[in-house]
Amino acid sequence: MKRFLLFFYIFLGLTGLLQAQDDTDQESDTLFYKISPPSEGKLKIGVGLGAQVSILSGSESERATPFVGITGGTYLRYNFSKRLTLQPAINIGFKGSRFNRSEPDYYNSLKLLYLETPLQIFYTYQQAQKNQIGTGFYMARLINASLSSNGGSLTANQSALPIKEYDWGIVTSWLIKFNYFYLQTSYSIGLSNINNAQSWPSGDNASVIKPTNKGGTFYNQTLTFQLIF
Repeated sequence: MKRFLLFFYIFLGLTGLLQAQDDTDQESDTLFYKISPPSEGKLKIGVGLGAQVSILSGSESERATPFVGITGGTYLRYNFSKRLTLQPAINIGFKGSRFNRSEPDYYNSLKLLYLETPLQIFYTYQQAQKNQIGTGFYMARLINASLSSNGGSLTANQSALPIKEYDWGIVTSWLIKFNYFYLQTSYSIGLSNINNAQSWPSGDNASVIKPTNKGGTFYNQTLTFQLIF
């Protein structure tokens, strides 16, 4: 009788353990289902955050070196079909260049803060892997500009710098879709000369910096890496 009761209690214990495991599995399945990423659908609005490497090219960019800045903004994605997607965006980020000059009275850093609106059309060339390539154009407005040398800041507002207020150019991108975010790599090149050929800088600092602006060309070039959520 004691053996029967012992086996009976063991049986009840194993049955309860299996039932609890089954309930846990069902809860895990339900939990996984709840947090699974939704499909993009026809329209998606998201935010992006990342970094960009920029350099100023052109005849005014003697000994220019890359400048690394941050960027962020908001995105809208409209899917015309399984293959084509329209993606306008609004970003704010730093561009510019550093310059390889060791003399304290030569400018060695030009930083430009832009509000930029790129517009691209993306094509999905690998449906299963969710890879897209895009191309389009951008328009940008200068918010602030700063010029500095080894001796410190020379000027800190755009009115004192010969940088044009607006810039525009072309942009190409490669986008990879992951479950919870997208990774986008973009390269943009400015087609507008942003140098308006005035002295650098004007006013009291005009005699501090040398050489002054020689009237050459400046074009923005930027490589951007962004996570889009």
